Amino acid sequence: MEKTITPPKDLQSSKHIYIPMKDFIEMMSKRKSPYTCKFSLGPFIKTVKEKLKDSNRDKTAAIWQLLEQIENQMSFFNDIEVFEKNKDKLEPFLTMLFPSLFFKGQKGFISVPFSKEFMFVTPELDQLLYSDEWEMKIPEFLALDKGEKPSFDIANLILKNFYNLELGCMSFEVLAMRNRKTGLEKYFKINLIEDFVKGVAVKPPKKLTKKQLHFMFEKIDDTDYWMEHLPPENFAFEGIVIGYLQDVTDVETLSAIKALLMDEHKNDEHVDGLAISQNLVRSFLDRPEIEIGMIHTLESFWQENTSWNLLRYFNRDIMIPSLRDSKSAYGTVLSKNEPVIIPDLKEAAYLSPIEKELMNKNVQSLLLAPLHNKDGAIIGIFELASPTSYAFNAFTLLQLKEVINLFAMGTKRFITELENNTRLTIQQHFTSIHSSVEWKFRQAASKFYWQKSIDRLEEIIEPIVFKDLYPIYGQADIVGSSKIRNKAIEADLTDNLKRVIEVMNTCQSKLEFHLLDVYLMKAKNNMERLQKGHFVSSDETQIVELLTKEIHPLLRELSRRYVQIPSKTINDYFSHLDPHLDIIYRHRKDYEDSVALLNQTISKYVEAEDVKMQDILPHYFEKYTTDGVEYNIYLGQSLLQNDTFSKFYLKDFRLWQLIKMVEITRLVKKTAKTLPVPLQTAQLIFVYNNTMSIRFNMDEKQFDVDGTYNVRYEILKKRIDKALIKGTGERLTIKDKISIVWLQDKDRQEYLEYLYHLVEKGMISEDIEELELEKLQGAEGLKALRLSVIY
Repeated sequence: MEKTITPPKDLQSSKHIYIPMKDFIEMMSKRKSPYTCKFSLGPFIKTVKEKLKDSNRDKTAAIWQLLEQIENQMSFFNDIEVFEKNKDKLEPFLTMLFPSLFFKGQKGFISVPFSKEFMFVTPELDQLLYSDEWEMKIPEFLALDKGEKPSFDIANLILKNFYNLELGCMSFEVLAMRNRKTGLEKYFKINLIEDFVKGVAVKPPKKLTKKQLHFMFEKIDDTDYWMEHLPPENFAFEGIVIGYLQDVTDVETLSAIKALLMDEHKNDEHVDGLAISQNLVRSFLDRPEIEIGMIHTLESFWQENTSWNLLRYFNRDIMIPSLRDSKSAYGTVLSKNEPVIIPDLKEAAYLSPIEKELMNKNVQSLLLAPLHNKDGAIIGIFELASPTSYAFNAFTLLQLKEVINLFAMGTKRFITELENNTRLTIQQHFTSIHSSVEWKFRQAASKFYWQKSIDRLEEIIEPIVFKDLYPIYGQADIVGSSKIRNKAIEADLTDNLKRVIEVMNTCQSKLEFHLLDVYLMKAKNNMERLQKGHFVSSDETQIVELLTKEIHPLLRELSRRYVQIPSKTINDYFSHLDPHLDIIYRHRKDYEDSVALLNQTISKYVEAEDVKMQDILPHYFEKYTTDGVEYNIYLGQSLLQNDTFSKFYLKDFRLWQLIKMVEITRLVKKTAKTLPVPLQTAQLIFVYNNTMSIRFNMDEKQFDVDGTYNVRYEILKKRIDKALIKGTGERLTIKDKISIVWLQDKDRQEYLEYLYHLVEKGMISEDIEELELEKLQGAEGLKALRLSVIY
């Protein structure tokens, strides 16, 4: 099986240079093989005779006669100097011996084994190697290295002939040449026929173990190792090598295009990448005059910053209308999802702005082909242009099939990488982003990534600010949550102290352990204080630490150490404790479960209703849960990527919020019946008619109101739920009711209109209260409406 021997990584990554072909031939002629190699037709004659020995002598008489002539003049043929002087006379012999070398266009040669010393080259190869038209592309290290190295082919032959090791593989080289006039590159694979080379053991070959033979190929780039085990003085070679060059330009250029377009580490070289890709496509088609381009069709920030299109810049006023115009060549590609060829732009019936601009740049012929993603959607257009008319046809398109596929792959990779880096930038600099504003974050993140990684600019990520937004705030707060929580804690602690006192009394009756008396006294004192109703929040920490840090460890130690301590009593007590908290946790668990279930019910309802409103108008929504649920909604033009905002949306959202607050009140009433601890909520709406800005806080990874004046809104929002009705001492927010705090009379008029509408629909009662609130820190003159829900 044929396979390539891959060079070491340091050689693969080397830079390349171009040198004149004559200089390359001279340089390679100086790289002698360390093994003695002699030109001889002897092995060839022997091989041919062996193949003819069983054939009909009459039918092969002409061949036998030729072989006899060569054998009679063997010394003549084996003398290189004589051979060189008589090449023309010898050509008839060579034509009969190696007819394949003389096929039309064949770039063939006969050489000394394992050397660059040519005995004969065909005219086509002579023109390629010895003219000033071509130059050779070689790695820099090759130009500097003048040392003698054994070729893989020599080692392969030695191992086969003297160590009976059949490798089943061969090496080959690919020559890259560039035309000095057109800049086109050609790639040729060197095919060698080494059947007519004979190896001679000058000295007995070294005996090599299987392990040593194995390491020959583990150390394929280690010249010293090979020379040590296969010394040059032990072997010599004679015969001829026949070779010919096979044009593999199409295969090599496709491979190079793929490597270039799929290289994830060359984003900063996107302009150079275009020049390299264009030269490769020119070489692939053997057309030095053509130009290539690639235009992204997905509208985004980076679309306007790519310069691979034929114009070499993105002009939005030209590009976007042309892409959207179904009569243009570009628009036809997108609308019909098929390639378009314009043989002559001058004769085209219709020209879009792009096509007119291309004509101004001396483009006559144009070929366009869609580039698809994995789902078949168009993500770009491949462009091919020529300054001559009728340069492209259906056959050109067929030739370019693989090239176009590679450009599609490269475009997909480019978009995927940009998307991934954009997402990574969002994760690094932002937090979980609401879907309504994600477009803004993506825009900022992709711009930041592009400027930093592509344009190499020292940029900071731009602030995320949305201006002139209308806030909508609401909350459903659990009424009396602190009192209910404290009662639950008090009940659990009382139960816990009562039980532990009984256990310690039992233990004290069985064992005289003086520390028990101390802990018993502490427990009784705490119990007495709770029974008198003197519980304060700090008592919880003090009692829990007494139980978990002192009493419980002591009881476990006594039970383990002393058999007189009744284990059943101890086990029964600890079985009542929460295994994680090590205290009684029943009433408080019921309360916390009830809060969690109620919050979950309200949250799911609010989120589901908000999703419906996102379809009406995209808006920013955020929700918080503590002892109840509160939410912020922001509406405004700056939040919309494409749509237009009007105040009708604000009015509709306010009415929607009011209706949903009625539904939440009903939902809580219904849900409370199923909770371990019945809970009720008070609903609150805060009407704020001034617009404001919100800014994403990079440190806190959240949105904050922007500007000193807008902070007042946040302060009021946090205080109004504790507001009292003026002159009464009564809380504004009470269970089963909805309160609406307003600042301007026009807001009052607007909401009264909504409320009368709800009264007519039978959702709320007619007794709408109009209230004035006590002065709050930082605000006075606040007023409110309060209403009762009909269940």
